[in-house]
Amino acid sequence: MIEKDDESASYASSILDAFKGGEKTAGQLVGIIATFKTNLQILLNKDLFWVLSQDDLDLTINNSEKPTILCIGNHPSAKSAFSPVISLLLTVCFKAMGHNRTKSFVAIDELPTLFIPELAELPATARKYGISTVACLQSNAQLEHTYGSIGAKRIQDTLVNKIIGNVEGVSADWASHLMGKKEKKVVSSSFSTSHYQSGRTETAGEGTHLQEKSILSSQDFMDFKVGAFAGRVVESNQAFFKYNLKKVSSFDKKFENQKLKDLKESHQYVDIEQNFKKIYQEVDVLIGRRS
Repeated sequence: MIEKDDESASYASSILDAFKGGEKTAGQLVGIIATFKTNLQILLNKDLFWVLSQDDLDLTINNSEKPTILCIGNHPSAKSAFSPVISLLLTVCFKAMGHNRTKSFVAIDELPTLFIPELAELPATARKYGISTVACLQSNAQLEHTYGSIGAKRIQDTLVNKIIGNVEGVSADWASHLMGKKEKKVVSSSFSTSHYQSGRTETAGEGTHLQEKSILSSQDFMDFKVGAFAGRVVESNQAFFKYNLKKVSSFDKKFENQKLKDLKESHQYVDIEQNFKKIYQEVDVLIGRRS
């Protein structure tokens, strides 16, 4: 079936060659496919099938004619299934953004839970199109665990504006190094007394020298209280900053926005189940198992 379509055949040529290569290569191919299927089992989630099987919105979210804010949530209990799909959706959204469209943003919380291919290049490209990228993480160690030490360094270099709160260990050392050092004038004084048979003499002196000192030490970052932040901003009159967020005691309970639309009607579990079976039936028809 795959060979009937030229484009599909070109993508699957290595698999087709192995399949035609005889019993030995076919056996190896079966093992590879079995491993592939095992890894895909985490994606056999009926809720995922439901969300991804309809064209509810255009993933070109900064379309000038119909700008969209797409909010995607992960869940700790299903992270292994959801994270690859969320990474895929974010990658598609990033690459769909282009010139002459509405300015927009991409905000990612808990970045190390997602692996996005070519993430080090995507924010720089998006910046040309008026797209701001905001990435949040708890520590550099988590980022290195997902992207490797070199990949994490490239991402840090691409996301040039930094806002840093309370951090520990190696991340605190990194934050202190990022803020840099300043020269501080240190004045030292000395006083000595010498005794002789004929009396004594007193000598006083004063010296000045410059000493380099971290603008913010590692301990400073580890001692940050809730709401305390420091960071660096490029292309600004003030390259470095440190501030404390004020506590908000109340909010406007009368907030209203007439542009907000009513949420769509929720669907029953039976709808999700039927959708799951329907997709299986369509795949069976597609590959010729049933007519």
